[in-house]
Amino acid sequence: KHRGQKIIMSQIRQRKRTTNNKDNDDDSPPPDLLECGRGSDSSSSFEKYFDGDDGTSPNDDNNDDNNDDKYNNNNNPEKETTPMTKPSNSNSKNTPTSINAANKNNNNNSKLDKFLSTYCAFTANTFTTDQALKILQWSSWAISYATRPTSTSSSSSSSSSSSSNSAPAVLSPSLKILASELSFTRYVLRFFGFFSALQGYRSSSWSGGHWDNPAISKIAKYVMAGSMMLYYPLEYAAYAGWKMPALSKRKGLDAERANRVSAASCVFWTSYIVGDFWCSVLKWKELKGRLGRVR
Repeated sequence: KHRGQKIIMSQIRQRKRTTNNKDNDDDSPPPDLLECGRGSDSSSSFEKYFDGDDGTSPNDDNNDDNNDDKYNNNNNPEKETTPMTKPSNSNSKNTPTSINAANKNNNNNSKLDKFLSTYCAFTANTFTTDQALKILQWSSWAISYATRPTSTSSSSSSSSSSSSNSAPAVLSPSLKILASELSFTRYVLRFFGFFSALQGYRSSSWSGGHWDNPAISKIAKYVMAGSMMLYYPLEYAAYAGWKMPALSKRKGLDAERANRVSAASCVFWTSYIVGDFWCSVLKWKELKGRLGRVR
């Protein structure tokens, strides 16, 4: 009986070594053991609790086998993993100096692109271009007036000849000519203003959006856009009288009359300024009232 038990135990150990998919907690005996145990008058369940050759139970032997497998796996040099190190590249260009230089270059490019974008948007608008030319024109005139020569009629010929070669004597008339040319350049830009004023009159778009006060849109339409519709034609006539005197005389528009036409156009320009200021005051009051209601 004991000999048969030992044979069964060896079969169980061999099967458990070859098959690792079974659970250690599985208490069901194999079929061979059940067949051998049939007809046995032993009352104890030797399939689970009998001793082995060395006095240990099958579960203990299975645990020892698992521990041996773990030990072999841990000591197997083929399965040991070594940390991967990045190979050093002596020719790499990602040095701190190169990175800082690249960042600085990118910042300079972004600033340049931002400036170019703003400049192109500014110069593409006729109104903003006229404002820039106005600043340059009046700055040139102011510097020309401030640096004008202060020679008196009682000065001698030698002093007058020396003063003619001085810097103020050359700078002042040069800037005066520049201011005059910039003024006529602004006249040319006004050739594109009449249809803009006509569009503002028809759509009341010069009011700058929708406002609760109806007076704002009316002022923008009749005072501002209406006055500019009269301002631009007078400016065209004055420019023609100054730049095309031979042709203008045939139409009865000489240089003197051109000056009068230009003066008349300034009246309508003043009307536009008054209307713009009036609309700004009404808009400010309405916005202040909206802010009070929100609070």
